[in-house]
Amino acid sequence: KGKGTGSRWESCSAPVGSLREWELVEDDRKDKLAICLRNLRTNHMTPKLTFQKAGGMHTPGFLSHERFRWLQKNCILREGDIVICTYPKCGTTWTEQIVLLLLNDGDPEKMDPESKNTYSRERRTGKIWPVATLIDPDPKASKPERPPATEFQIDISPKEFDQMDGRRVIKQHMPRKAFLGQTKDGQLVPGVKVIYVTRNPFDACVSAYHHPGKSAPEDEHTGLGDDAQFPFAAFCHHFLERGIAWGSWFDHTKGWRREHLVNKDQVLWMSYEEMHEDLMKAIKRIATFLEIEASEDLCRAVYLNSSMDAMKNQMRVAQDKKGAAPETSGDSKYVHLRTGKVGKWRSYFTPEMAEDFFKVYSKEMEEFGGDLKFHVGDSDQI
Repeated sequence: KGKGTGSRWESCSAPVGSLREWELVEDDRKDKLAICLRNLRTNHMTPKLTFQKAGGMHTPGFLSHERFRWLQKNCILREGDIVICTYPKCGTTWTEQIVLLLLNDGDPEKMDPESKNTYSRERRTGKIWPVATLIDPDPKASKPERPPATEFQIDISPKEFDQMDGRRVIKQHMPRKAFLGQTKDGQLVPGVKVIYVTRNPFDACVSAYHHPGKSAPEDEHTGLGDDAQFPFAAFCHHFLERGIAWGSWFDHTKGWRREHLVNKDQVLWMSYEEMHEDLMKAIKRIATFLEIEASEDLCRAVYLNSSMDAMKNQMRVAQDKKGAAPETSGDSKYVHLRTGKVGKWRSYFTPEMAEDFFKVYSKEMEEFGGDLKFHVGDSDQI
């Protein structure tokens, strides 16, 4: 077991209300990482967050080191594949919707919002998330423990994955160094197109704080979203120091930014904020990058069916048709589609927290100078 405020923090006093009031308390083992945060003033201890360890990063409970190694061997990409890669809570589902609509004539009837547009054999369309759905068909092979979420409810063998027709749409949250389907020498497969969508870390942190579910199957209750049990300031410290599953936001963003700068033909750099500011422009950028001949009518159809309100409405209609009983009331049942706003973080950060957060951000991202900017709301940039 170990504890400490972490290497990203300068050694200095912790004023009241700052992120430095918290320290990480870790149980770091060979294959698992458990984290709590302790308040240095009150001694309050948060509930535990538990992760697996694979590929040099901490991962969700459903991705062990053994499964990661199997995926490295069996997730084989090919020319024409479209990979939507993001750090979690940075616009994954939104971008998937846009790409799938571009490939399906803008028709919302070909979408499946309840499963977050997971591949359907019946519809012969949808995104594939190899971590969730690519499974060893050998009956003697051990099956990974997976959450009950709809994204995990289809098993796809490597053979079926290989035999899928047309352009496959693939989801990944992998950092660049752990990207599934790269060549043996660590390069992107020729002809594969990666859309990397990033988001300003302030809003990404807030969205991750409200992400449903548990970090690992053994977690009883993470307390996330409950400020009494797991204060937002504690989570914010954790986000900066370790990040949620798939490593830190900084390492993830920097790795893919470097790849984009040397390989712009294969990696499109998009931001959640630019999609929010001008969705039509973003749709056309994506279509051009993917070499899709998108008419004005098609772009308009994609635009109308990929707004946050349109996507929530599609889910309402789908659940009403099935007579599905929502898990919770109101829009909270569409929790993976939250507000879709830019600058919501201002309602969560105190000035002291924002100052601490920005200092860490500035230090971590200094290699890019003024070439990389993020809109953070109210016409402000960092």
